Amino acid sequence: SKLARVDISGKTKSVAANVSQIFVVIACAPPPKPNLIDRYIVAAEAEKIVVKLIANKMDLTNHKNLTYLEKVISKYTHVGYPIIRSSVKIPCGINLIKDHLRNETSLFVGQSGVGKSSLLNLIEPTANSPTRTLSIANEQGSHTTTASRLFRVSSGGNLIDSPGTHAFSLAHLDSRQLMQGFKDFHPFLGQCKFRDCIHDEQSGCALVEATKKNLVSATRLKNYHHIRDELKRT
Repeated sequence: SKLARVDISGKTKSVAANVSQIFVVIACAPPPKPNLIDRYIVAAEAEKIVVKLIANKMDLTNHKNLTYLEKVISKYTHVGYPIIRSSVKIPCGINLIKDHLRNETSLFVGQSGVGKSSLLNLIEPTANSPTRTLSIANEQGSHTTTASRLFRVSSGGNLIDSPGTHAFSLAHLDSRQLMQGFKDFHPFLGQCKFRDCIHDEQSGCALVEATKKNLVSATRLKNYHHIRDELKRT
């Protein structure tokens, strides 16, 4: 299966091919962007690629964004996506990640600065992937990986490290594939008052009602709207 995105010129670009699972790596620094996380998930679900998340830098126990990170984590555990907590400095979670990598071709994706390259170096020391320090001023990572690279993990499996991103266009997908990527919405589809419901704030929307009952994340519904509107403009 192939994970793809649309580049700035409007061309569909493959991030990695023959992938069986992706790990969306997040951290409290830089703070996670749920809209970006959902874009990775939608792209993976469209290709039936297994999705897992890694919450990295868990050694930053006093970081100002830790509470926010935990809220983000809870949204995805609620949907059913596995979360692995890790730290390069302690270290922790590395052996668990290795267990998940065995017999799979896996892809690391995530924002710049979340520590993908540092994780890779612990998982496979022969990788010698360059790392950089997060900018303290704005907590934005700089790119240490400029192209996707595949490594054979000595403990088993293949791991592809992809460049960090701050944006991920899904313009190559259609509305059906977009909805398919939000699997927590599926139980409520077909239950709206109107057959042509667009799942906004109109009366009788089962998805909107589900957010009010905390059955569906309001943030994820907002992200769906944002991506849907973006697809309409392309």
